[in-house]
Amino acid sequence: MDLLDSWENLVFYGLDFEYAALGWTEFSWDGSADAPSSSDRSWDELSEDEKDHATKLCYFEDNWDMIDITPNNGKFPYPKPKSRFSPWNELSD
Repeated sequence: MDLLDSWENLVFYGLDFEYAALGWTEFSWDGSADAPSSSDRSWDELSEDEKDHATKLCYFEDNWDMIDITPNNGKFPYPKPKSRFSPWNELSD
């Protein structure tokens, strides 16, 4: 069982308040309603209050914006750009 697989689990672990502050409801969480607008915004577009709640859920700018934070010990030690990762079937000839 995954901690985040149901709204009931979020309530049990006391995480529902933080997710609710980001606009999530039981129905949006289970997919029967649309996700909140906060899920489509970048970190810079969140209000300070939303950033505070997201931080309490262990989000910060890089992982909220889905920047690759995997260590890169190669010759180019910077995060890999999103555009580098394309599914094979989306590549053009």
